[in-house]
Amino acid sequence: MAPKIRGEECVGCGTCVSVYLQGVWELKEDKAYQAFPEKCSECGSCVENCPVQCIYWE
Repeated sequence: MAPKIRGEECVGCGTCVSVYLQGVWELKEDKAYQAFPEKCSECGSCVENCPVQCIYWE
């Protein structure tokens, strides 16, 4: 199961896009969103590297 994001807390830095190269995350209107959550390998790199901790496991 892919992690969740609190979009209102996202600062649009793009860290999640750059640390996870499978194409799960993209930026749209300066906010991260899961473009392809089915590609998530559940490695946790996006959760661990988000500087504002808006990506989390549910």
